[in-house]
Amino acid sequence: MQCANCGAEVREGAPFCAECGRPVQPVKKTKRPAPVKAEKPPKKGKEPTPERAAIPEPVDDAPKGKKPKKKKKKWGWVLALVIIAALLIGAVYAWFALPAFQMMRALGRGTAESYTEAAELYSASVEGSFLETKLAEKTCLDRLDAPAEDYLADELSYEVASDFYAALTAGDSSNKLSARAAELAEMVEEKHTAEMDLAKGDEAFASGDYALAIELYGQIAEDSPAYQQAQERIAESRSKYVDSVMDEIDALVEDGKYADALHALDAASAILPDDETFTERRDAFYEEFETVMREKAEAEEEAEKEAEEQAKKDAKKTDAGAEKTTGDTAKPKTETTEVID
Repeated sequence: MQCANCGAEVREGAPFCAECGRPVQPVKKTKRPAPVKAEKPPKKGKEPTPERAAIPEPVDDAPKGKKPKKKKKKWGWVLALVIIAALLIGAVYAWFALPAFQMMRALGRGTAESYTEAAELYSASVEGSFLETKLAEKTCLDRLDAPAEDYLADELSYEVASDFYAALTAGDSSNKLSARAAELAEMVEEKHTAEMDLAKGDEAFASGDYALAIELYGQIAEDSPAYQQAQERIAESRSKYVDSVMDEIDALVEDGKYADALHALDAASAILPDDETFTERRDAFYEEFETVMREKAEAEEEAEKEAEEQAKKDAKKTDAGAEKTTGDTAKPKTETTEVID
């Protein structure tokens, strides 16, 4: 063995080193670990039990006091925040810059000026761009009804509503926006046509031509949005027409123009064949006409009699005068002698 102090060889069992005199400390022998017996492989058909399965212990090679996993989580949060911020910035930019979103906001404002702006945006920037058209279909399709609804509610002029839908249907009609705009344009045109028919009828009514007003109002179809208004105005026109015809007939009868009165009554009955006033007036007219004609005939007959009597009286007077004249002619004339002083 060797001395732990000087390294010289020391005799076995010597308590001191012969070279340096230091006591020799016996070196403790470390026991070697017993070799691990290799486990036999399990027999076929048998699975190893959990107790016999060797569970490897985790080895931590990282230095103590350092936690790299926390650094990874921190950088992950930073990356997520950057992505979210980028998405928000992109969304804000798209909201203010993309024409489809501008068109959507214009439709949402719901004014005549904003509808005109939306139509101009579609014609200038949306139509012709595949991406803008698809985006506008997603954002603006549900808002296309607004101009038509405002016009039907009399809150928007026909010109603005018509121009808006004309802009959306002027070009490519294959997208959803153009197809829906064409349907809404038909609704706008139907109401406008009905309004024009009503205006014509109102003009005839104002001028006193009630028969023409009835005809114009009657041309408005049942499925027209102005049908109910037309029916109300037809009723008013009928009342005015009946009164005017009756006044005309009474005036003609009073003037003795019975034939003209009858023609006017026939014309009015042709326009309103179901009007009971004209039917009753016709029956009364014939009775009145017969009475008047009978009275007229009687009056004429009486006049003729009076004329005959008067003629007889005149004839007698003429005869008496003639006899008197003849008598005066037969008498002798007496001569008168004029005495002149």
